[in-house]
Parts: sequence; structure tokens; C-alpha cells
Amino acid sequence: MLPWALQDLDEQRLTEVVANGREEGQTLEYKRSMSFESSEEKLKVLKAVSAFANTFGGDLVIGVDAPDGVPTSSSIVGVPATEIDAFKLAFESFTRDSLEPSLPAGAVIFKSIPIGLDNARAVLVARVTQSWLGPHRIGKKGNREFWTRTSAGKEPMTIWQLRDAFMLSGAAREKVREFVIRRIDDITPGGRRPDTPVALPSDMPKFVLHVIPIASFARQDLRIDVVRYRQNSGKLRPISTFQNWETALNLNGVAAFRGANYPTVGYTQLYREGMLEAVQCVPAQVQAGSSPPEREMYVGYFESEMRDALSQYRSLLADEGIGAPISIWLTLLDASNCRLSYTQMNYRRSPRMVGSNVATLPEVLIHDAAGEVDGQLKILFDALWNCGDVPASPSFDEAGIWCGHKFQA
Repeated sequence: MLPWALQDLDEQRLTEVVANGREEGQTLEYKRSMSFESSEEKLKVLKAVSAFANTFGGDLVIGVDAPDGVPTSSSIVGVPATEIDAFKLAFESFTRDSLEPSLPAGAVIFKSIPIGLDNARAVLVARVTQSWLGPHRIGKKGNREFWTRTSAGKEPMTIWQLRDAFMLSGAAREKVREFVIRRIDDITPGGRRPDTPVALPSDMPKFVLHVIPIASFARQDLRIDVVRYRQNSGKLRPISTFQNWETALNLNGVAAFRGANYPTVGYTQLYREGMLEAVQCVPAQVQAGSSPPEREMYVGYFESEMRDALSQYRSLLADEGIGAPISIWLTLLDASNCRLSYTQMNYRRSPRMVGSNVATLPEVLIHDAAGEVDGQLKILFDALWNCGDVPASPSFDEAGIWCGHKFQA
């Protein structure tokens, strides 16, 4: 893989790569043209893309002629700049249709690098991220083989490599589950001080959102430079906090929370390995005359604000090059004597109180498919309302479409 972020690649750096004779390897492959005229050309691209996705990711550099895998001073030939958009559409279409399972959306990102004075030609870099939905094989339009990358280039996967690839995803999912269980135990008071980056009110019900890329537990090399978020904390904004938050580095990474002059009712913790933990206290009003004492907690606004926060957290992960699948967990704490209500102005009260002091809702996975996130959130929010004996969240209409507070009209 070229040693720069895609947005930082330019002709000067590309020329530097070629001048240094950087040869093809486990994360880099050159291709002279972007022709898909023959089945053989398509198969070469499918092998390269699936091998990168099945291993550590990599760059397919199109417009550099390196017959023996080593570029020379005359290797940068480029491709017609006017044909690049059509090529990218064709590339995305046939890789999606020809790989089993399909790559998640966003698994391949392009960067066009103009060359020459007239910019009539360009080098196109297709950066493929490592996939945790694999291993991927070339399907019905190919030879149905699984491919991997080594220092010598792409090779068919052996039975042992296939076994390890299938087991890796399952082992990572179990590690995610263990992490969530451990953190919920650490957050929940039990005769000791909860392990949180800031102190939270002990008398308020709380939602705990965990956003965990499978890559966090499947890649040993994944480390985020959390220092950059010490000042640039916009995408770490705590749920339900829209101004006056600050950040602090800690043992696990970096945390964002309300400033010292404001009551702290939540935080977001970014771990160096890419996990995100967001805790938010939820307003609850004691119901006069209830016996035993009963509180009414308002979760409608939280659902909307959590949806917005999840979008910004996923954007942060995308900035770090961390892709799908992403495991989403939602846990309700300290709410055993609460009924669920949508908002104070629109009482959609649950007929029963929440039956458990710690309610961890079923995990959902996000694979980045179009429209998938709201569908997965509906599963979570429906399960939340089920805790109070309500069939479904009021934040979705009868067709299952997100409508949020518009539902009140």
C-alpha cells in the first residue's frame, strides 16, 4: 500500500514511488490500463481486489506499466482522464456482482491523480480495505476460487488459510461480546466506584451505546492516533450534547464530556483500538403517589440523538480507514423502576416498568449497505420498548421507516 492517505497522493509522490522502483508486494499491484474488454482482464482485477480484501487490504494502481512488478522511469503512462468516471462505475458494478459475498459499501475508494501539464491523462488508485465479511471468492462469473496476497503477489488460498479466515471472524465476534459484557460490569455500580472517564449521577437511568468495528479485535496492527482528537473533537460529541464539551486523554484513549461549568450527564470514549463507548443519562420524572416509587423516563429524544451520534461515530471510523462490519450494542442501566415514555408532551407510556436493572439489547451488525442502518436501529429500539411491553418504537412508522419526532404531529 502506498504510504500516504489517499487525499495526500499527488503526481510528485507518485513519481517518487516509481523513481524508487517500489515493486509489487502484499499490498500493492500495478496495472497498465483499465480495460474490461475481455474476461481475462476482468478476472485479473477480481483476483487482485478479492486478494486484497481477504488479506490486509492494498492499492491497485492503474496507469503504471510494470510488467515484472517493478516500475521504471517510463512506467507512468496514465489512462484517459475522461474515461475514469465510467470505469469506476463499471468497476463497482462487476466487483459487486462477481464476488461472493459482496464487498461492503466503501470497501474500495478511488483517487484520480492527474499527470502531465494538460491533465488529459491520470493514474487511478483503487484502495481496497481489508474485509471482515470474507473470505470473498470469485463467483459465478469467475473461477470460484478464493485468493490471498503474499509478498510474491496473489495466490489461491489453501484449505488452511480458508479455515483460519472463517474462524477469525467468529473469534472476533466473541471478543466483541466479551468486551461489552466487561464494560457494562465496569460501568454498573456494585459497591465500588464505576470505571468511567468522568463521574456520572448514580440516580439517573442511563443508556450505554457501544460501536465496535470487528476489525478492533481482528487486526493486531489497528491503532488510532487519539491525540488528534484532543482538539479536533467534533465527531466525538457526546449524545445529547450540542455545545460546551471538552476532551481529555486517558489510559484507554480520549474521552469527550460536558465542560467543568456544566453538569456531566454523559461522555464518549474513543479507544485506541477503534472501539467507541457512549454513555448518556436519560431524564426521568418521579410519578407522584406511585407505590412502589415509579419514574417515567423519556426516550424519544434519545432515539433521535443516538441516531445522529451513531452517524458521526461511523464517520470518525471511516476517516480512520476502519470499515464494516460494525457491531452495535445498546444497554439500559439503572431503570428497573422506570416506565418508558416517548416524550413529556406526547405520553406513549409503556404498560409495565422495565423488569431489569441491566438490560443489554441484542447485538446488531452494520455492513454499510444502503438504508441498512435505520433497519438495524429499528431492531434495537423495538427491543428497548419491548422491555416495557410495547411492541415497537414510536420513532418508526407502520412501514418501518424512520420518522423520529414527526410521529407526534
